[in-house]
Amino acid sequence: ATTIHRILYTPVYDPEYEKVAEWLAGNGERPSIEGLTDEALDRAMEFYQLNKSVPGALATAGLRGSDFITGWKRREDPLDIGFVDESS
Repeated sequence: ATTIHRILYTPVYDPEYEKVAEWLAGNGERPSIEGLTDEALDRAMEFYQLNKSVPGALATAGLRGSDFITGWKRREDPLDIGFVDESS
């Protein structure tokens, strides 16, 4: 069920951390966020460049999901195909 949820929905980030997400994706300037050091932002960028995962990058910076995810929204991009494994 978790896998299906992640396919259908995308996280909604806290506005402060949305700035970090945009910066990681190359759509903004390096943010200054209270509680995040330059070293933490550097770690986040290194992780993002290898894995292209904003939640993973923010976790690498030392944050928990509950720190930066405020909710979920349905993905707007259409899915080509989906598999459901009922055996697990």
